[in-house]
Amino acid sequence: MMSLSLGLIGLRTICQIMHPKNLIIMKSNTMKLLFLVAIIHILFISANPAAAAGLNLTKNGSTDFAYFGDDVTYDYVLTNEEVVNLHDVVFYDDHFGSIAIGDLDSGKNWTYSLTHTIDASDMPGPLKNNAWATGKRPDESVVTSPIATWYVSLTIAGSLFVDVRPSAAFRPIGSTVTYTVSVTNNYPVSIYNISLINRIYHPSAIVRWVGLNRLNLIPGQKATGTLSYTVVQEDILGPPHDIAGSGSPKITDMDDATGRLPWWNSTNPNAHIVAGGGYNTIDVTYTYSTSGKQDRKCHAGHD
Repeated sequence: MMSLSLGLIGLRTICQIMHPKNLIIMKSNTMKLLFLVAIIHILFISANPAAAAGLNLTKNGSTDFAYFGDDVTYDYVLTNEEVVNLHDVVFYDDHFGSIAIGDLDSGKNWTYSLTHTIDASDMPGPLKNNAWATGKRPDESVVTSPIATWYVSLTIAGSLFVDVRPSAAFRPIGSTVTYTVSVTNNYPVSIYNISLINRIYHPSAIVRWVGLNRLNLIPGQKATGTLSYTVVQEDILGPPHDIAGSGSPKITDMDDATGRLPWWNSTNPNAHIVAGGGYNTIDVTYTYSTSGKQDRKCHAGHD
């Protein structure tokens, strides 16, 4: 072997030119070292079964999408993959709490099922459950399973039913029609801060807020309000073309209600709002003169 030395300030570097024979010997020694490391690793695993085993927990839900009030069933399988029996095994779920299992022999399974009904505390979702388990080996060392997780997306079914009832099916120009409007909560939860906006359509819209007798509705409860409108000459033209009753002498009353679900949050005010709408039309009656003929009365666009 030849050596070349290069002196630096505070440092001495040695460059060696290896003979091919020495290079082969070095490779052989490296292979022996790697083989020795592998043997040591195998012996370590044999002496420490926890390094290659443990508690394995799987969790599966009956669905990944559910409505408010639906049942979701979770199935759990806990397997002792240790080479030793475990004692003081405990199962945990952050939604259901803990269950003491006791002993779980090596290679054995523990199976369990839990059913949960989706309620207001789960909304708006998604519902996330974490589960895990712990146990003790004969030497009292603790083994813990990985965390098993299941997600369920949630929604709610229902409606705000809006009913519009005029005091008459037709009214002449200059007379007043009174509307009674009701909002019914057909959701399985209470709805809060109910508001109702009214639009009277003749050629253009007259927009007003309707005062209701209550602003919060429990399931099945109804809020009511009234408003009045005086028929004018322009109403014989009827509503705009995209509104019910267009093309004939009618007045169309449209009402839209909104409310907040219990989990509404001011940080995202446009989310978790429910809405519903309803409408009704009445005919406008009027008179007109034709040359040489008696005055005629018109009703609902027909003379």
